[in-house]
Amino acid sequence: MSGAGAPDFFYREAQRLGYVARSAFKLLQIQKQYKLITSGSSVLDLGCAPGAWLQVACQSLGPLNKGGVVVGIDVKKVKVPQLHCDSRAQTVCADVMNLPRNRIRALSPQFLESLPRIRLYQSN
Repeated sequence: MSGAGAPDFFYREAQRLGYVARSAFKLLQIQKQYKLITSGSSVLDLGCAPGAWLQVACQSLGPLNKGGVVVGIDVKKVKVPQLHCDSRAQTVCADVMNLPRNRIRALSPQFLESLPRIRLYQSN
């Protein structure tokens, strides 16, 4: 929305195309230019509310038979949007910095195996 409260072009276009937020167009543009998400990829969306990037990420996975997974984590409860998403998308309501390791593993073992072994540090 623009500062005056009137819906802008991208807000209206998101509504028309079934995206939950105009931010979907940011990832669509990134995806078009860099093709970060390929068929069968594993995607972790931290701070996934309201779910527009989940929609685009799921779309970018390609056909269902190619596999892949999209996991969204947010402190707010986020329902997986029905439009543009399928069974490969799931959400977790949690603070990622306090998410128990066993709960992370339960999300998707193949997803975790595909991630590089890194340690996350919270900046203050």
